[in-house]
Amino acid sequence: MRLESLRAREKSLITKDRMRVELTVEFYVRVQPEDEAVATAARSLGNRTMHAEQLKDLIQGRFVDAMGGAAAKMTLEQIHEHRQDFVKEVRKEVADSLALDGLELESVSLTSLDQTDISLFDPSNTFDAEGLTILTEQIESRKKKRNDIEKDTMIAVRVKNLEAEKRSLEIQRDTEYARLEHEAEVSIQRAQRKAEIANENASREREIESTKLKEREAVERARIEMVGELFKSQLTASGRYAFVDVPADLKARIAAGQPVGECAGCEIEFGKELDADRVAWITVQKVSNLILNLNVYMADVDTGQMTFLRSVDIRGNTDRSWTRGLTYLVENYLLKDAS
Repeated sequence: MRLESLRAREKSLITKDRMRVELTVEFYVRVQPEDEAVATAARSLGNRTMHAEQLKDLIQGRFVDAMGGAAAKMTLEQIHEHRQDFVKEVRKEVADSLALDGLELESVSLTSLDQTDISLFDPSNTFDAEGLTILTEQIESRKKKRNDIEKDTMIAVRVKNLEAEKRSLEIQRDTEYARLEHEAEVSIQRAQRKAEIANENASREREIESTKLKEREAVERARIEMVGELFKSQLTASGRYAFVDVPADLKARIAAGQPVGECAGCEIEFGKELDADRVAWITVQKVSNLILNLNVYMADVDTGQMTFLRSVDIRGNTDRSWTRGLTYLVENYLLKDAS
């Protein structure tokens, strides 16, 4: 026979730690299968063994007493975690009592378990007051712990967000620095390349200009030699002058020294070495690419005095202009003055 015992609200049980517990326990009871036990049950219980509610009313107090005794030996947490121990204790408490009426307990089941609502604790009751104090401390402690956890979690989240924001800003900063560094490197490389190209172009232009200068110098040297030969041929053709050959070693000395006319009278010394009466030399001054001055000098070797000095302007830097200028100077000044 199944008999259910419920202890709840004001009838809830008090545990070892002074908590109130609401629980439902199912008892499965039967008459012991022995003649003597059947006779005992019949004498003490009569036909109530056939009606569960009537039997429950008769033995309910025993169940409550056993449940209360077992609860008083265990804390609420122990009852919850060790249900079988609680059931064994209840079974042990009630079994002997039922045997006196010829009954035996087949099994006991703890079907529900919960803490009694705190509002049902009576502050004027010693047990309730102690339990209420403990429960309040536990609740407040859990509230504080929960609040601490929530605050710690909030702070942890904010710290994490701050770290993430810092990291994000660091990444942005590093990205910007990398971009600026890259741009600077590109700018430097570009400037260096431009400088190299400019240097190459300048070097190439210098080479071209040097080549052109050498070509111009070669042309002008050839032109000077040309007018020198023309000067000698014109004066020789006049029959008034004859030229002395200049040895190769003296030509080399003249070429290696200061320009004739600017060497503190070296031309007179050269004339004396050649036993000449006169020394003559020609210079050309370039005013611009189109205007030049052609100058003819002649000096007496014995006296060192200048006997002839004339200059003529030349328009155009060509063989023809040089030839025309020298011819004009010789015919209109040098030979004319000599006559």
